Amino acid sequence: HTAKVFDKIALIRSMVSEERDHFRAIKLVRTGYPIRPTIAYPTWGSVVARDRWDPGFDLPAFVRIGKPRIKTRDVNSGVLGPRFESFKIDEPGKLPEDVHPAVPPDVLQRRLALARQLDEQFAARGSAKAAAEQREIYDRTSRFVLSPLLDAFRLDKEPDKLRDAYGRGPFGQGCLLARRLVEAGVSFVEVINSGTLNDQGWDTHKRGFKENPILAGETDSGYAMLLTDLADRGLLDDTLVVWMGEFCRTPKYEDDQGGRNHYSEGWLVALSGGGIKMGQVIGATDKDNIHVTDRPISVPDLFATFCKVLGMDPHEEYFTEQNQPIKLVEGGTVIHELF
Repeated sequence: HTAKVFDKIALIRSMVSEERDHFRAIKLVRTGYPIRPTIAYPTWGSVVARDRWDPGFDLPAFVRIGKPRIKTRDVNSGVLGPRFESFKIDEPGKLPEDVHPAVPPDVLQRRLALARQLDEQFAARGSAKAAAEQREIYDRTSRFVLSPLLDAFRLDKEPDKLRDAYGRGPFGQGCLLARRLVEAGVSFVEVINSGTLNDQGWDTHKRGFKENPILAGETDSGYAMLLTDLADRGLLDDTLVVWMGEFCRTPKYEDDQGGRNHYSEGWLVALSGGGIKMGQVIGATDKDNIHVTDRPISVPDLFATFCKVLGMDPHEEYFTEQNQPIKLVEGGTVIHELF
């Protein structure tokens, strides 16, 4: 299915980075920054949520669908704090249990009014900043749980035929939910594909011959249908779809079971929509797929390109609570072939 929609994909096959460890590489591609022990860099969805922040919008600016295979490798909002953290959906089509109020709306409003009185007393005793942040979270949450826009999370609103076309697995249904959220006005949606086979997921150091085709099959229909559905609804031009991991796999198998190790000297990213030029391939490797021979592209280059698509200044700075300035992107040059 993905082959049929390659006119909607710009494939970069010359990504280069120095990180071959999952933990470090995930931090790099989720934040644009290498690990530095003194700074908790935010995941990119939180950076975009900060830029697109609309306090009057009932839904979260950043929604994450699916769970990382290993929780300790996850990346959160870091120094941007809880305001720009993602709203997490572990299972597409199923909201967390605590979203639905346990009491009628009028009772909930009375409880919130009481909480505001207590917060005001707390603020008056010298904790105004903490009280204001708490109040904002309660106000946003109460609007969210009572909003009619919650229907955007309901996959049963979609025709069975379309749900089947996306694929009924977690990733396919996650892609369908992503389209519904984009249509509802959510600024940033991340869909994590961990695979359903076992705890190994895509980390196929073993059994690659057997398991990679299964994993690819789980991915194929959801990814292709997302691009098709967005285009059919007139949403793809204004939505940048990014398919990427933290690195790739060694070009040659390392055993007779199809095992392949981590490889960061020539890996892939697929981009679609957002006004970029699709239907092209950028960069190349040698005949053995080992070394990049044309147009090496770094992670900062990719993030600088994200900024161009989103109308953000990569040199803009925000400040941590310790007044430390951080640029949206450190270094990097826009990938000009995409425009």
